Amino acid sequence: MRRVVTVSESLRPGSTTILEAVCPRGYFVTGGGVTLRSPDLRVLWDNSGDAQNWVAAVTNDARTENPTSGTWVAEVHAHCAKLDHKKPDHKSL
Repeated sequence: MRRVVTVSESLRPGSTTILEAVCPRGYFVTGGGVTLRSPDLRVLWDNSGDAQNWVAAVTNDARTENPTSGTWVAEVHAHCAKLDHKKPDHKSL
């Protein structure tokens, strides 16, 4: 079974934030990424933080608040998969 966990945050001009999407208990991260809602936003880095999360640092490079470079939203998402821990059927071997 798969799930996608998304976390979003608004960034004012000149601000930087770290976003973390954490998979639910029993799920493990298989990938992830960042969605930027403005050309003023820039990803500094993003990667798997550990087996259960995806982490990203995002900055808003806009210098002033105005209609073309204001507060924008960044989203980080983790693709999560649940591992099946069923014991193998040794009779079929």
